[in-house]
Amino acid sequence: MDSWTDAVSGRAMLKWGGQRVPFPVATPRPTSLGHLDAAEAPLSAHAASPLAARRLASMLRSAEQARDMLRASGLFELTGDRGQGGTFQRDLYLGDFARSGAYVDSSERVSDLDSAPAFVLIDQRLPSDRLTACTSQALIEAELLELDPAESEAVRNGSAAYFSELLLGERCDESEPRPQPDTLHDPDAFADWLFVLGARQDLNRGSFVLNMWHFARQKTWEGSGLRGSPDLLEAIGKALDLGNEKLEEIAGLLANLSALRTAHARGLSLPAVPRVPWSAIPVHRPPLSPALLPLDSAYLLVDLEGARGGTRLSIWAQGEAGVRWVLSATRLDAEGQSLGTLNAPVRKEPNSELQIELDDRTRHVLLSVTNLADGSPDPDAPSAGWARSTRLIVDHVP
Repeated sequence: MDSWTDAVSGRAMLKWGGQRVPFPVATPRPTSLGHLDAAEAPLSAHAASPLAARRLASMLRSAEQARDMLRASGLFELTGDRGQGGTFQRDLYLGDFARSGAYVDSSERVSDLDSAPAFVLIDQRLPSDRLTACTSQALIEAELLELDPAESEAVRNGSAAYFSELLLGERCDESEPRPQPDTLHDPDAFADWLFVLGARQDLNRGSFVLNMWHFARQKTWEGSGLRGSPDLLEAIGKALDLGNEKLEEIAGLLANLSALRTAHARGLSLPAVPRVPWSAIPVHRPPLSPALLPLDSAYLLVDLEGARGGTRLSIWAQGEAGVRWVLSATRLDAEGQSLGTLNAPVRKEPNSELQIELDDRTRHVLLSVTNLADGSPDPDAPSAGWARSTRLIVDHVP
């Protein structure tokens, strides 16, 4: 009966003409040299090298802790992997791996919607104080990979980092610190962006972002590959739209708050971005190179070099045509705390202007200009055609 229903409804549906993405490439599972199974959780820890056996119990304890915390949070209910690795537990392999994370086991679908079975690899060289965070984040990656294999890797890994930090207060940071928060195609930058968005939507309880993941799920009923739309950013944009907001209208605010969050996480009071002192104004910045991709931002920090109450800062952005731009300015106090953000109106016109009235509390002004593509920015979409450059001009009026 189910097969007949699918066949009839499938013939009645139009063929999907939107974006398609390839199914994630399957990764061969490592050879297991021995394993430990959790007593109460659907988890199985495998040693993929002789040295890994020493830390297998520690990895399993970290996985069990992550499972208990995820279950208590109500966000994820970790399940097994349907027997792909010889057991029905979620398999975690500890060995000499380039990256800790989740990987696709095969192209077999594990639910009625698009999905992919996944397992976890954990690098045995991780320091002990990183093992819990990296194991937790990798397990969340596996859950998200099964939820929506069509989502981009950066968005998925950034989302997993976001949930890991919500639960543990830390994320698996195996890379060098970023010099500048400039692209949402970087998982860490995307996690910071989700934090400031989540704080705005549900005080970072995590339910908003997880609900958007569920809303973005789909079923590819014909053709090759997977339906690439809707994705997470489209779901977020639609949720904002239903709340009488626009993603493009708050994109500048989110960009500046994300830059500030990155700076504070690194122990800095101010973002590590290009700076302009008040004494050097007026300033004509050169055009950006390389150009910005959708939802990417360029930043400039204006140091007022003291109190400038009663004066006005004038900012102009001159962008390339073909995309929508948002120009934003956030006033900061002496400790780098936000005093408010102002956006220029978002229009098809590539040039925009802002006038910022300064007060005696303001010591810096963080400027950003963000590429909004066609108004529905999407880091997962083919973005080369949306890459554009812009330049900033800063002056002041007594």
